[in-house]
Amino acid sequence: LAFGSTHVWAGQNLPNYNEIRQEYGFKNLSYSNVVRQSLKPKPGSQPPFLTDTAGAIYQAHLHQAFEVQVGVHELLGHGSGKMFTEDAEGQRNFPPELVHPLTGG
Repeated sequence: LAFGSTHVWAGQNLPNYNEIRQEYGFKNLSYSNVVRQSLKPKPGSQPPFLTDTAGAIYQAHLHQAFEVQVGVHELLGHGSGKMFTEDAEGQRNFPPELVHPLTGG
């Protein structure tokens, strides 16, 4: 199984099928080697609009901050939430005591 692309993801939420994630759960992956390589500072480059001191702080924490960003994106962006369903017979995949957060019903 392969995926061809010009872009390499920094993380992934597996499996990538909503039906499986809803029923069985998921795993978040962070491709640290991709992150580390993509965040390497270019020789002689300085982040724009930052003083030398702020630029040094930025570079010192960039990798860890991006790892957190990737994790939060995968977990909250792809992994959170469950599609609540009710079939024709009234069978629900969630407890009946849950209420709609907007309507209260």
